[in-house]
Amino acid sequence: MRSFITFIFIVSLFGACTSDSDPETNFLPIPLNLSFEVLHANGSSPVNNEMEISRNLILENGELVVPNNNELTWEPMGRITSQSIESGSILFGPSCFGNCEEEYRSYYIGTSNNNEDGSNETINETVYNFIRYSNGSNDTLRVNIIRTFEPNTQEINVSINGEEKTLYDPNGGFDNLFDTFSYIVIQK
Repeated sequence: MRSFITFIFIVSLFGACTSDSDPETNFLPIPLNLSFEVLHANGSSPVNNEMEISRNLILENGELVVPNNNELTWEPMGRITSQSIESGSILFGPSCFGNCEEEYRSYYIGTSNNNEDGSNETINETVYNFIRYSNGSNDTLRVNIIRTFEPNTQEINVSINGEEKTLYDPNGGFDNLFDTFSYIVIQK
């Protein structure tokens, strides 16, 4: 009898934890893992470490600045072998620190799971980075993620130097809500 009561207790706890499983209230944002196909005018691609990406920047009074007055730091970029094979393109990303299968990885961009006040108001987050090339030129990467709760949607817009870019996935399409690996094409 005691084990039956324990079983009922556990089942009721499980039910209480999952009773609010309405997708309208439990939407989690899908992070964007962004890679870059970079093509020179002659059709060639850079080699490893010919590009770097800065850490996140913020827009303050119309200028991009490093948060908290920290120093601007850069990560080398190189070819992501597995994604390049999967996509049929030569894709680049920042160097990988920690436990990775490859030396380079996609650039991870996530959003908040909810508003700080718990409301269902739309979340509109923008991330900025510089991409620096070996010839000394820079591009400005802007990723804007707009998340609404009712209905649950997530819109992702990517631009380089103000020019909107198309997001691609290895299968040739892109679904803003469900794709986690995407890339853009940068013509240099």
